[in-house]
Amino acid sequence: MVNPRPTLPGYQGDLNRNCVTIAQVLRESGYQTMMSGKWHVTPNNGQEAQLALAARLDRYYGIIAGAASYYQPFTLTRDNAPIEAEGSDYYLTDADRAATPRHT
Repeated sequence: MVNPRPTLPGYQGDLNRNCVTIAQVLRESGYQTMMSGKWHVTPNNGQEAQLALAARLDRYYGIIAGAASYYQPFTLTRDNAPIEAEGSDYYLTDADRAATPRHT
């Protein structure tokens, strides 16, 4: 999706303003929306408006670019802010569980 393809309308390089995400629909209905993991639907160009929270998520923890290392991800992001992996034993899928709030 992040590489524009003129002949494929769904691949224009980013979510456009006409897109409605499931997170937006749920949030407008009173749900809290969170995601952890890969977010491969927007370019990693540092523009906050294009990151995961722009998709109407309340919280996000994961990586923006594809083909990233799960041990030292170079596009690790919490909400809309780039962050560094913490600790020498960091592994993304273990950190996802710790970063995502649990409800009982």
